Amino acid sequence: MNTRFWNSQRIVLLTVVTLTMALGLAFWLGGSPRAALADIETSLAQGEGTLAESGVLQALTPTVQIHTPVNEAIITQREGTTITISGFAWNYTPQPFPGVPTLYAIDNFGGGGDYYVKWSAAYSATDYVLREADNPEFGSSTSYPVSDIQKFITGKGVGAYYYQVRAYNAEGRPSRWSNVEVVTVTTASAAALGAQATLSTSPGVTLQEVLTATAALTVEVRINGGSWQTATVTEDVGGWWNWHYDWTLPQEDDAQYTLQARAQDSTGTGEMDTITVTISNAAFYCYLPIVYKRWPPTPYPPTLNEIENADGDGNYTVSWEYGTYPGVPEPTSFTLQEASDTGFTAPTEWTFPGSTFSKAFTDKPSGTHYYRVRGANEHGAGEWSDVRSVAVQGFYDDFSDANSGWPRATYNHPDGVGLMSVDYFESTYRMKILLNVSDRNNRKMGVVKAPTTNSFSNYDASVDHYFHAAGDQGGNPPEEGKAALIFGANSNFSTIYVFEWNYNGSCAVTRYRDVTVPASSYDGFGGNAKTDIIMGWRECASFGLQTGYDKTNHVLVEVRDNHATVYVVSGTVKHKVHEFTDDQLRSHRQVGLVTGSWLWTPVESRFDNFQLDSH
Repeated sequence: MNTRFWNSQRIVLLTVVTLTMALGLAFWLGGSPRAALADIETSLAQGEGTLAESGVLQALTPTVQIHTPVNEAIITQREGTTITISGFAWNYTPQPFPGVPTLYAIDNFGGGGDYYVKWSAAYSATDYVLREADNPEFGSSTSYPVSDIQKFITGKGVGAYYYQVRAYNAEGRPSRWSNVEVVTVTTASAAALGAQATLSTSPGVTLQEVLTATAALTVEVRINGGSWQTATVTEDVGGWWNWHYDWTLPQEDDAQYTLQARAQDSTGTGEMDTITVTISNAAFYCYLPIVYKRWPPTPYPPTLNEIENADGDGNYTVSWEYGTYPGVPEPTSFTLQEASDTGFTAPTEWTFPGSTFSKAFTDKPSGTHYYRVRGANEHGAGEWSDVRSVAVQGFYDDFSDANSGWPRATYNHPDGVGLMSVDYFESTYRMKILLNVSDRNNRKMGVVKAPTTNSFSNYDASVDHYFHAAGDQGGNPPEEGKAALIFGANSNFSTIYVFEWNYNGSCAVTRYRDVTVPASSYDGFGGNAKTDIIMGWRECASFGLQTGYDKTNHVLVEVRDNHATVYVVSGTVKHKVHEFTDDQLRSHRQVGLVTGSWLWTPVESRFDNFQLDSH
């Protein structure tokens, strides 16, 4: 009898299972009984075995898992080298090796040295090991033991970092390595990451009792969808099979190959396991001539000057110089590139005549911008200059990261009735005055502080916004429901200046006093928030403000010392709505968002691309 499915503890348990449960247990395991229930009852009555030995539970087709080479490996060995494809096989449950986790794309907006690496939970996994390297071959890698499905990486310097993860089950057996993901750090973090230990063994767990594989099993391997080849299979004392197949490498230039394996025994053929590898071992011949002078005489690299931007605003000039080089024609043109990373993976280019040596930039968004320049003449383009960077201070959030610091909560009335909900949703920030048919949520104003402190006296604040039809709208649009951009708040937001607009297409500029955060009621309507009108409510379609659901409006406020100007922006056109002077703006500089109701709820606002820039 084949008893490889059960350790001794499970067998003892099954001996007390009543015979009437046998058939149900087989269905619970997803298998089809191999013997009639009457035959099993007779066999057990005669003392010939336990339920586990009866064969009812032995209907699983075999499973394989490829462990080498590593998934997404880059193979550089020469043509004709033998590479061993190997792994494990089994035909019982629970499987002795954990499932393979999937490593998710790494979100590192802004290019900082602190970010999360996340992966999917793997079947039967109790622990994981994440490994990190500065190369896709994972030479000299660093490993992190993790008991979660994510790891927060901090303190990384500028460069590219590659990651893979594998799972371990309670018996300390590993899955194969996952897919590879890479993240680029363009701005070094201020934090310093302590030294990490490199694992030389799997996590320290105690092996449980294992069983012996006794049935015949065949493993086959194929490459790029070719014919199936039989692998060498050996039984492991742990209760599974080890297998391997020797593959003679072809010569390729960065070509991807698909490796597949499957197993079969008397129950049938199991599912295929698939990985991909890249072969990059093409032979190249390089002929080195004797060169006595620069040929072809393309321009030498220009000298890119340091970029002056001491005030950190978005206005600066990038300039360069070109020396005298006898025998090399002068550049007839220059190409300037700008990118958000030192690798210039998605650059923006400008081409200038050979007599131009600078470009002025205005209103650049916050972040670090990188530049390089090169010249070209009738012989072609020369080498790039050294890279220079400039930092523009400010704050930007496209709400793609749910951990960027904005509040995520539902706020209630003192008696527990819901008032307002704020959260990230579909790469926007959602503020919703909740539905309440008793009018308790009418004439309410929800206030949210931006997760940044504005220390600039000259700044721009802007945001995209649209009204969304809530799922509980009930056919009643949010008449006079409003949204607003806070551009001048004191430290506790009890006084705020806002540019506000409503669902009906009107807008206003207002100062509110005695505001409570996160929600206020207006003075005279059960609340204390007092209204100081700077520009009263008026029709604003003439300024480009759109009306109704899902109509995105981009609003902008420019503050210069004690003077503010508000705009509705359509494309690249700024429509000035109002401007005013107020000395309190010199000390009231904080920014945020508002959503409010008047006579109808719910009111659901969606905000996107919140930006604060110094000037």
